[in-house]
Amino acid sequence: MQIAKHAEKLGYQRCWVYDEGLATRDVHIVMTAIALETSHMEIGPGITNP
Repeated sequence: MQIAKHAEKLGYQRCWVYDEGLATRDVHIVMTAIALETSHMEIGPGITNP
């Protein structure tokens, strides 16, 4: 979430989340947390492994 917050401050508009390397491996939980911490970011899943 810290990286997404910082990216938004730098002017980035989109954030893609993928499940490889995440501690939780649940992109939906991570995307929700990012949405709560940012205000203008467009957030979406990258590649997910079912």
